[in-house]
Amino acid sequence: MAKKAPRRRPGRPENATQVDRVHVHELRAQCPRCHSTKRTPYRHVTTIHHGGTIDDRPYTHVEKKRAQCADCGQHLMVSVYLFEPAEDQLGLDEEPAN
Repeated sequence: MAKKAPRRRPGRPENATQVDRVHVHELRAQCPRCHSTKRTPYRHVTTIHHGGTIDDRPYTHVEKKRAQCADCGQHLMVSVYLFEPAEDQLGLDEEPAN
């Protein structure tokens, strides 16, 4: 008869490290007509590499996406402002060791 594997105990594993997490909010684009967040899949995604600030937050490029509201059929152009810092802004001051 084969041995049974030991039962796993419930809960966190021993010696698991505690990780501090920051709560971040992300709001989905709403339809201006019916305020629904349901939409068709994005199509015709265009990326514009242009930096600036919006609401005092920096961005490095903009994604323009087309979609349609799944509830009322309103056509939408969704602009997503993305920030991707350069390598020198990531706090990597040291050269990699060879």
